Amino acid sequence: MPVGSQVTFTYVVTNPDGVPLKPLTPGAFVTDDNETPSNSGDDFRPTAVLDPDNPALVNAGDDNGNGWLDPGEVWLYTWTKTVTAGQHTNVGTAVGQPVDAGGNPLGGIVTDTDAATGSAVRRPGPAPSVARSTRTLAGTG
Repeated sequence: MPVGSQVTFTYVVTNPDGVPLKPLTPGAFVTDDNETPSNSGDDFRPTAVLDPDNPALVNAGDDNGNGWLDPGEVWLYTWTKTVTAGQHTNVGTAVGQPVDAGGNPLGGIVTDTDAATGSAVRRPGPAPSVARSTRTLAGTG
């Protein structure tokens, strides 16, 4: 990725288990460590991809609109930044609480992490406007 170009990270969150997952913070399953694993103070939540036809949904992947990551749903989040020189590693973490049909907790909280690594170099000539990196986070119990 050329220095100065824009890179968009896409976070893909799925639920491979047989019960719904409820986010600990409404609509927010994902946190990114902002390339600083030892400093949680600068962690951030990527932006949820919303459905323009149904803006009431917390995520475009929330097929039934209940605010839970149900089995088979795919929720998307994005984050765009300007590329700086060097190698970069961001770690995304998805966290959820398994629940029954009434929203009552089933067991403990589940979590999954995934790292995305890329390198940036200075190159002559025009830079592409967007590079894309995708990570998939799938919690397991």
